[in-house]
Amino acid sequence: YACGQLIGHTDVIWDMCVHPTQPHIVISAAADGTVKVWDTTHLQTPLKATFHAPQPPPQSPVGSPAPLPARARSPSPTCVRCYAQDPSSCVVGYDDGAVVKFDIESGEAIIIAEGDILGSFNTQVNSLAIHPQLPVVLAACDDGLVRTYDVMRGRGAPLASMATNTHGVSSVTMDSQGAQMATGGHGGEVRLWDLRATANVPCCMAEISAHVCKGDEGTHVVEFAP
Repeated sequence: YACGQLIGHTDVIWDMCVHPTQPHIVISAAADGTVKVWDTTHLQTPLKATFHAPQPPPQSPVGSPAPLPARARSPSPTCVRCYAQDPSSCVVGYDDGAVVKFDIESGEAIIIAEGDILGSFNTQVNSLAIHPQLPVVLAACDDGLVRTYDVMRGRGAPLASMATNTHGVSSVTMDSQGAQMATGGHGGEVRLWDLRATANVPCCMAEISAHVCKGDEGTHVVEFAP
């Protein structure tokens, strides 16, 4: 039975995660543009913090003196993950392709991957996975790529971009050793990847095509058993 409610979001909640070392802390990401941190031990006043996407200053194309206009709208968070290597932080993916790390206590934001500011990178992040041993986050994107980023380095280009699912990657996960990756796609397929393949190029070990697509949706979530 329900023992309480976490009320605060004003639109659809897309993802939630439980803190790895403090299981009473829950973090949610919603279409209202916010990420919220909840303490379930205080159900009368559970909301601890609310984070918004950082707004970079307008930028100018090279050689152009005129600044670009600000974003037409604020991006919405689509997925959130905590990781045991840095329990003070969480990583959030956005519908404009941005990946941001937040300090759970202070709310300080570190941009890991830029969003679609200049109109040149418009791919929603649908799912995130944290490497179990390395400071690396995997972002499953709507353009069919899984991009990997160094969460310690901050803003920068992806460490790698892997073409995994033709119709867009809906979900990504890693096994407990960081040796295998599984991806789900909008086309309904589930693919298993060997990350220890030669030349640092992931090798597709198997494809499971048991799901039937409905409309524009296929496989929603993939996970390895603990």
